[in-house]
Amino acid sequence: MCCVGITTKHKRCGNVIAKKNFEAAKEIVRQLKVQLLDKYQGYRLILSLARLTLCPRWHPDQAGTISTRWFYENDWNFTSDRETKGRGDSRRPRRTTEEDSASEIRKAAEKARREEALRQAQREKSERASEAERQRSQREADARQKAAEAERERLRRERAEKADEDRRRRRQEESDRLKREEEARKRNQQSENMSWKDVWDRYEKARGKLVNSSRQPSNREIETLYFWPTRAGLYASCNEAAVKEFFAHRPSNLDRKALRRQVGYWHPDCTTRLFAHAQDQKAVQRMLTMVTQVITGVMESYT
Repeated sequence: MCCVGITTKHKRCGNVIAKKNFEAAKEIVRQLKVQLLDKYQGYRLILSLARLTLCPRWHPDQAGTISTRWFYENDWNFTSDRETKGRGDSRRPRRTTEEDSASEIRKAAEKARREEALRQAQREKSERASEAERQRSQREADARQKAAEAERERLRRERAEKADEDRRRRRQEESDRLKREEEARKRNQQSENMSWKDVWDRYEKARGKLVNSSRQPSNREIETLYFWPTRAGLYASCNEAAVKEFFAHRPSNLDRKALRRQVGYWHPDCTTRLFAHAQDQKAVQRMLTMVTQVITGVMESYT
C-alpha cells in the first residue's frame, strides 16, 4: 500500500508505508466496519487511519485534511450520541456529547482548511520562484545569444576589412611594380643611348657616393640607384652576362690592381652591411657573390 498523501505536483505519493502501519490500518478499518461507533469515535479512528497511511517524513501534516475528507465523503454508519447512550456503550466517555463531537469535527475541518491554504500558498510561492528562475535563465540565454551574434558580426567586419586591405595592398603593389618597370624601361632606353665612357662615369660617381655616405640605402634606393656594374646600372638589370659586358668595356686605365679593388668592393664579406635594408637579403647575397666571381674571372684573364 502506498502513501495517500498528495505531492506538490498534485499527484498521489508513491512511497510504500511500513508493514506495521499497514497492519494497524487494517485493524482500524475492521473496527470501523464491525463496531457500533458514534461520530466522535469514528472521526478519531479515521484520523488515526490517515496518520498511519501517510509518509512520516513528507506528508504527516495532511492527516487532518485527509481524515476530514474521508469523514464527509464516505457513508459511515455512525450512531448519534443518544443511540449509543441508550445501548449502554461504555467505551465512549460520559462527558462527550454529540455537540462536542460536532465541535471537534468543525475544528479539525478548519485546521485542515488552514493547512490546505498554507500548502496552496507554498505551491504558489514555489511556482512564482520557478517562473522567476525561468525568466532569469531566458534572459541569460538571450544575452548570450546577443553576445554571440555581436562576436560573429565583429569577426565578419574584421574579415571584410582585411579583405579590402589586401585588395588595396595588391593594387598598390601592382601599381608600384608597373611604375618601377616603366622607370626601368626609360632608364634602360637612356642607358642605351649613352656611351660606355658615360656609363662608367655614372657608375663611378654613384659608387663613390654610396661608399662615402654615412647611411645605408633603403630598399627603394637599392633598386633605383645606378651603382650596379651593368650598362643600365640598376639592380634589375644585374646578371652575369650584363656584368661581363660591363667589364669588357672597362676604361683602359682599369688595370689588375683596380680590378682587385673592385673585387674587394663587391665581396659579400665587405659589402653586406651596406645592404642591410634590402627586402630580399638572400637575393642580394647571391647577386654580390655573382658580381665578385665575374670580376675575379676578368682579373685572372687580365693581360
